[in-house]
Amino acid sequence: MARSRPFVWLSIHIHLLLAISAFFTSASAQQPGYGSVFPSDSCTADDTNGAAAQQPDHLLSFDTVTLTCIDCTRYDPVAVADASGEACTCPWGYRVVRGWARALSCFPCPDGEAPTLDQSECMACGNGTVYDASVKECVCPAGAVTIERDLSYGLLEGGKACQPCDDPQRTFPGPTQPARVYECVPCGDEHMAYEPTSDPRQPYRCVCDEKAGYRAAGAGCVEQTLYQQVDGTYPVAAATEVIYRDFIDDDDRRELLRSDTLKHLYIWCAVGCIKKRPEDCHCLAHLCALQLYETRATVCRYLDVLNRNSTMRAGAVDPGQLEGLPWVYYRRSNDLVLKDKSVQWEYSFRHDVKNQRLRFWLARYSLEGEWLGWVPLGSHLTLCDGGPTSPTQHSPRWTEFGGSFEQKCEVPLQLILDCGRHPELYDLFIENPKGELIAVPVRVVNLLDFEGEPNKNKRPSDTDDDILVRRFFVCEAVTGRTGAGAYQSADVPQIVRWASKISVEIVTQEDNSRKIYVPVVNLAYSEHRLDAAIFTNQDDSSSSSSSNGGDTSAAAASSSSSHPRVTRSTKRLPAEFRAEFATDSEEFWTVFSSLTGVGGGLAMVLCLYIVMQYYRRNPADPAAGLNPEPAQGFYRAFPPALLCSLRNFFACLGLFVFGWLLIVSSYWLFFYKLQEEPYVLLPSGLMGGSGRAYLPFDVTLILGYCFCFLATLFAILQQSQAFVVVLDREPFHRPVSNVPPSPAMRLSTPIHPSQQQQLPQPSKDEGTRQQQQQQQQQ
Repeated sequence: MARSRPFVWLSIHIHLLLAISAFFTSASAQQPGYGSVFPSDSCTADDTNGAAAQQPDHLLSFDTVTLTCIDCTRYDPVAVADASGEACTCPWGYRVVRGWARALSCFPCPDGEAPTLDQSECMACGNGTVYDASVKECVCPAGAVTIERDLSYGLLEGGKACQPCDDPQRTFPGPTQPARVYECVPCGDEHMAYEPTSDPRQPYRCVCDEKAGYRAAGAGCVEQTLYQQVDGTYPVAAATEVIYRDFIDDDDRRELLRSDTLKHLYIWCAVGCIKKRPEDCHCLAHLCALQLYETRATVCRYLDVLNRNSTMRAGAVDPGQLEGLPWVYYRRSNDLVLKDKSVQWEYSFRHDVKNQRLRFWLARYSLEGEWLGWVPLGSHLTLCDGGPTSPTQHSPRWTEFGGSFEQKCEVPLQLILDCGRHPELYDLFIENPKGELIAVPVRVVNLLDFEGEPNKNKRPSDTDDDILVRRFFVCEAVTGRTGAGAYQSADVPQIVRWASKISVEIVTQEDNSRKIYVPVVNLAYSEHRLDAAIFTNQDDSSSSSSSNGGDTSAAAASSSSSHPRVTRSTKRLPAEFRAEFATDSEEFWTVFSSLTGVGGGLAMVLCLYIVMQYYRRNPADPAAGLNPEPAQGFYRAFPPALLCSLRNFFACLGLFVFGWLLIVSSYWLFFYKLQEEPYVLLPSGLMGGSGRAYLPFDVTLILGYCFCFLATLFAILQQSQAFVVVLDREPFHRPVSNVPPSPAMRLSTPIHPSQQQQLPQPSKDEGTRQQQQQQQQQ
């Protein structure tokens, strides 16, 4: 026993450490969008805090709006999570009364009665059914199913009844319900009834029950009153209009299409959002996102009305987080959003510091609002690496702290079609050390409001009027589907749209350069019109069609169940991704501009002083005496003295600009390369989405080039006015005559000092004659 005690104590210590770790991991704040727990599609007791952490898992549901786990018993003591785990409901045997958002109340059915399939009512057992207390249901004998509604979809007066499934008028296609209750059900929508048709292969079809006050919308039925409530103010005809303004090959082109996708989904999602169905509210937000959040778009206007009529969630950190609605817009001041210090990671350039990558997560949704789960960010944003079609699961290279990343390519048209056939929409988050998720804002550069394009900033500081959003997509090929039934049959779109330029800004905090502000994603979308002749059916059985593209039109290809493929086009579309780490250089550029202006003024005074000194020392043109004729034309307006002065002036300014840029560049070089802590990072070329952060430096550099060019030009003009004198110097020849050598000759001939007095001295006339002879020889 004594030998086993160390192992027992070791086991106890390990369990204590695990318990303490679990406590701190689950102790993070549960702020919607900011304090969400570590990404998980299913809720367990470890995913909640407080009293909810003590509840069994079947009582917890995942709220796709707040992205948090909720204890269903907060609404009713007997409430449980439904089969999907994304909503709360009541146990079987209870009637459900739903309120605003996810609120509900549960009322038990009386003895001998069973709830309807949607649990909205309790019904007695009759017409051949027998109440089974073990399943709390009215059951039927073998070969029959329990029914509760008639052909008009009203509740049976005598209670639930039995109906054989082999009756062709009752064996209708539709979703399969729990086997203990229903296996043969009416149409997919509960408000649909069947009417006869002239087609013997399908004698009945599903239609909305107009007598009961329902009208067709999308794949289901909505109340006539709610349909008119939406259509009366924000009509369907206007909502289906999609305007394309950003064609990749023609910036001035504008095109309007009537989208069958919006026609199919708009009313259904709008009415569903009124009825507090979260997935339909997501769907409505997605339709607005597909139109790039254009303020004039009917869908976005209706979504804005719903937002303004809703109240803010409890514990929300942004007024855009509303009860029962997805978080679409940021409503806080842009300065607070762009300088949010919620990210708690600390970074360094030291080699011994590990874990220097940023961790991002994506919340995924289908177009129709279905929650698709969490996924770590891989290559979802980089179309050059496959994009959402085949994303990688490892962290991208650009998430390494301190570096910059740029990738440009041209992707095949088929990649955009595959990516946008069933588009996914995302919310982006960055993970904190304790597993908290911080929402990352998105700036859609193409966003259009009533005053123009507020997100196209001329300067990095022009962010006060920016419109920041949450939900975004990478590519879509659904809004361009036109014609009746084009959305459901997945017809080839006339126009595709994709994020041709994506950039991620990561800026260090001003008061602590080891930490960063919440990153910002910039998206610039482009469009391309498709030619129907480039498509053919992927599963075309004809060998000739499969080998050379065939002669199949887009309409014929889309009518098949298989997806059309691009076979007659080599069209490739541009895609670009950039990520950049930087410090907030607004103050630096202010100081840089100020010092450049002051230094430039002093340099100009100094250069003028140099020019004045030149004029004082050169009052006349030195070349004027050599040219007796007066200057004409250009040289009269710019005499050599003026050209020399201008040359000196611009050379002086160019020298100053070169020296100033050398000092500034050396500052960035040494401070950036020699630092171990991220004291300074290179200024970003992405800040504000304008790409003009280096504009002061570029202007100064261009001025320096201009000054040097002008100095060189005036130097060339000055040299072109110089007079060149060529001297033809010949060697001296001794004359043949008896004339004694000239004094110059005598001086050039070495003579011993003792012999200098013996030389004959020439007379005055003889010296004059010798000088004349020398001049004639010259």
